[in-house]
Amino acid sequence: MKQNKIYVASPYSGTNEEQKQRYKDICEATGHLKYLFPPPEYIFFSPIAHSHGIASYGKHSGTHKTWIHENYSWIEWCTELWVVMLDGWDKSKGVIWEINTANELKKNIKYYKTIPFKTLLNVKHDN
Repeated sequence: MKQNKIYVASPYSGTNEEQKQRYKDICEATGHLKYLFPPPEYIFFSPIAHSHGIASYGKHSGTHKTWIHENYSWIEWCTELWVVMLDGWDKSKGVIWEINTANELKKNIKYYKTIPFKTLLNVKHDN
């Protein structure tokens, strides 16, 4: 079975309140995607969802520069990069870098708008 390894790109930088909201939004969006595209065919990695807690509790900076080397390795790992189009995605230095890196590594790139979770409850998908 082919396994699709998905790197989920989204904006993060901003004020503390903006970062908290973006963390919540990307966790919700990644949860939606995982519902629509379940394992084992799909595996998702969101650098924001997976690293926000580490940055918060480990007292690490949440800047793009702090995480660039790890994110590069994750983009190498993935088979596709999916951009979640949260507010500011198209102006985000990190998202632009992720898209450019994925292009350089010849990864497929897809773009997703966010939708309310209750909408997903009416969506059917094959397992």
